[in-house]
Amino acid sequence: YDLFQTWLDKVAVFLDSLRMEDGTRIPVIFRPWHEHTGSWFWWGRKLCSSQEYIALWKMTVDYMRNRELDNLILAYSPNYGGLDREVYMERYPGDDYVDLLGLDAYGDGQEFLDVLRNELSVVAQLGKEHHKPIALTECGMGGLGNPLWFTQTLLKASEGLPVTYALVWRNAPDYLMPMHIFAPYPGHASEQDFIAFYQDSRTLFLND
Repeated sequence: YDLFQTWLDKVAVFLDSLRMEDGTRIPVIFRPWHEHTGSWFWWGRKLCSSQEYIALWKMTVDYMRNRELDNLILAYSPNYGGLDREVYMERYPGDDYVDLLGLDAYGDGQEFLDVLRNELSVVAQLGKEHHKPIALTECGMGGLGNPLWFTQTLLKASEGLPVTYALVWRNAPDYLMPMHIFAPYPGHASEQDFIAFYQDSRTLFLND
């Protein structure tokens, strides 16, 4: 426990350091203990109880609040697949401990699209009921093998739903993880599709 507190302290120090030139803290989407409906992290569904997970979440948030970090937007983000209302809310720590309802989803193809739209609809309804914005807190297709992924999968999955943002994952250096690509670069096969996604009237980017 004491060691864990030192880890939280390092996170808090870093978050507190994120400031504008005038000293104002920069808002940060803080997404602890993500994808908990899977079991690939130690806080996952099969590795700790719902009560333990909720206690961990609340302890983390309380720790940050006690450090007076008022710039954190708290994002709750289960993983895509097998989600209904009950599963999504099974480990929900309460409205006072969450600002944004998220969903992490990776994949492509019609079956993926159908499931994702259904689960995003569940999240959208919960967001409406709990007065929380919703987002695709992680998404993408590793390697971007489908050059039309942005318009034919991401855009279609979120069409008509109040998704506030979608975060595609990183592009790793080839020497670390070849083809670990989630966003196009100049000359990539999906470049033109991403430009079409950017120009679509339903999307907003920083300059908009």
